[in-house]
Amino acid sequence: MSTPGTDSLPVHSPFGDRDADAPRILVADDDAVVVHTIVNALKRAGYAVTAVSDGLKAWEALTAQHYDLFLTDDQMPGLNGHELVRRARQHKLRFPIIVVSGRFDFYLEPENEEWDVAGFLRKPFSLPELMEAVVSALQRRPAVAPRRHADRAETAKPSAA
Repeated sequence: MSTPGTDSLPVHSPFGDRDADAPRILVADDDAVVVHTIVNALKRAGYAVTAVSDGLKAWEALTAQHYDLFLTDDQMPGLNGHELVRRARQHKLRFPIIVVSGRFDFYLEPENEEWDVAGFLRKPFSLPELMEAVVSALQRRPAVAPRRHADRAETAKPSAA
């Protein structure tokens, strides 16, 4: 991943001073440098960002809170990216998902098209590519009101499957 200076990114949030207006993004990646770069870029752009370092922590976070976007590495310990995407869609979690990887063959197979991945970022990627993917994915969010946390927890309990 290229890491040009983040000083060129906007410092003020386009969502105003109220944090509640900022889209919530969950970032899952086991590479600390990648996580640091992504989180800093997204926070400087005004997003509310939570980061986790493996697939199991990502699944716990996805079932515990509402997120407007999920950005996940494909190869991580615990659960990999395609397992997380599969679980999210099986549990009817309809937020957009961006997959970060060097290969996307798995997601492009016809039997996996129903997983509805909003975007892909091929490693290494630039910060402008990241921001373009995030903005594009957030524009794909469902127009319906987000489900409440309690409703989500009942329908998306973590499972061993």
